[in-house]
Amino acid sequence: MGLLSFLFEARAESTNKLDELAKLPFGLMVVHTPDKVRAERGGSSGRAFTWTYKTSVTATNGSATVKEFGAFDWHDGMWMVPPGKPFTADNFAAWYSCPGAKLAEGQVFSDSSNWSGGDALRGGKMKWYFIAVTADGRKVKGEAIVGILPEVSNP
Repeated sequence: MGLLSFLFEARAESTNKLDELAKLPFGLMVVHTPDKVRAERGGSSGRAFTWTYKTSVTATNGSATVKEFGAFDWHDGMWMVPPGKPFTADNFAAWYSCPGAKLAEGQVFSDSSNWSGGDALRGGKMKWYFIAVTADGRKVKGEAIVGILPEVSNP
């Protein structure tokens, strides 16, 4: 597949997911700590630079079960979905220490070692999204942006 085909498909996939998210009501609160993060050389991503932060998710309108989550990368003035499939309920259960990916209202579940990676030290932002289903079968979302600083914390 050529670069233009890849970019077209990535933009179409991004638009579809953004459209899906736009139609969903909020029912989850997502917080990144810190909300702007410096890079470290190497790290968990296996790439030249890794930006590590804590991501916390809380159900705000009754209990809900996370079904999928993922991130968009801000690129050329638009949100782009990185290659690959969204993360699953099983991923959420494991990474956020949340059995069955079931969020009780008001209880905070966190991944203290969430990360974004890259081969260049660049600024930008990532928007993480989470889609869950409530006890009465409604889909809800939560999303939050983390700032990626073009600075190294361990020069």
